[in-house]
Amino acid sequence: MINTYILNASRRQIKGKNLPKLRAQGRIPAVLYGHNTDNNLIEVKENDFRSVFTKAGQSALVDLVIDEAPAVKVLVQDVQVDPLESLPLHVDFYRVDMKKKLTTTVPLRFVNEAPAVKELAGALNCALESVTIECLPADLIQGINVDISGLKTFNDMITVADLKIPAGVDILETSDEVVATVIEPIVVEAAPVAPAAEAAPVEGGAKKEPTKEAAPEEKKKEQKKNTK
Repeated sequence: MINTYILNASRRQIKGKNLPKLRAQGRIPAVLYGHNTDNNLIEVKENDFRSVFTKAGQSALVDLVIDEAPAVKVLVQDVQVDPLESLPLHVDFYRVDMKKKLTTTVPLRFVNEAPAVKELAGALNCALESVTIECLPADLIQGINVDISGLKTFNDMITVADLKIPAGVDILETSDEVVATVIEPIVVEAAPVAPAAEAAPVEGGAKKEPTKEAAPEEKKKEQKKNTK
């Protein structure tokens, strides 16, 4: 089932140096262009836009209603954001031709658990975090689930060819491009322990005198004394 996102907008008269006043009122300046459409200056409520953009992102169709006119199918093409306050400053909406294929980028969502991570203490390596797809607007998807439960050893890998996508959607990356692997843990061997060095003699310490053996004559005199 395809989700439907509706965003209301109004035609915009304020532009140029007066745009800060518009933003101060909680409204975001925007422009609509694309299929059978001239550049239209519009504005949307910041809260409404945030709510829709959080769910739709840049890869889902949005029904844009301008001043209660019939809705037009658009994609959020670009969002300028204040780098300091993270506030949206300007939005580009692109009106699509429902009969013409378009190209967009969708994220990869890694699901389940890899046995090589759980049982072998490996680290999951996500070589790709998104892919580029081509399809008709009605076949757009917001992301692709990647089941990593098949990564049982460090030699296993998931490639683009393994990704499950619905009919009508083509991935533009090459089929053999690696999506995910599990990296073997690095084992660091302990350095060998050096043998303890012999203690050096203490400088200035007392030296043991060698034992002197009695001279032969002294031994004879001692023996005679003992026999008397």
